[in-house]
Amino acid sequence: MNTVEKGNLAEAIAIKEMMKLGYDILTPFGHHLPFDFVAHKNGELLKIQVKGKDSSKGRITDIKLKRNPFNNFKGIKQKMYESGDWDWMLVVDLKTEKVYRLTFDDFGSSINLTLRTEQPKNGQLKGINLAEDYLLSA
Repeated sequence: MNTVEKGNLAEAIAIKEMMKLGYDILTPFGHHLPFDFVAHKNGELLKIQVKGKDSSKGRITDIKLKRNPFNNFKGIKQKMYESGDWDWMLVVDLKTEKVYRLTFDDFGSSINLTLRTEQPKNGQLKGINLAEDYLLSA
């Protein structure tokens, strides 16, 4: 599966899970926006960015605040997400189809984040982002 197909699958899984939680889904026209869809529930609109990742060795790694490169006809550009670009980032583990909800603040001062799908063998919890703490659920 190529990266576009993985992204489409991740978005489909994220939309399915948001609909299970009672959200209506609005999809934008085009691919130039910093979010993938908008979720609506009880008058609230949430801009949702989706990332599809494969968990490996008890981790979901390389969750970045970088947008996918785009071509603006002057060359390929890489941009960073900024606060306000999206309300939630939904990270879909493509192996398990579990969905994790992150906010911009979860990244702190970093541009990368790793979620641990398994407890560390040494029992360390400080500085560890346990995936179960971010699970999207009712």
